[in-house]
Amino acid sequence: MTLKAGIERLIKEEIPEIVEILDTTDHAAGANPYYTAGKA
Repeated sequence: MTLKAGIERLIKEEIPEIVEILDTTDHAAGANPYYTAGKA
């Protein structure tokens, strides 16, 4: 399940005050930007 396809929809259904969720992952930061270099 992706952020847009499901998680965002579920959060917005439960908390109507939330109008948008932004992914702030820096995909240009490396081969695996989701984890720090020491933990990947």
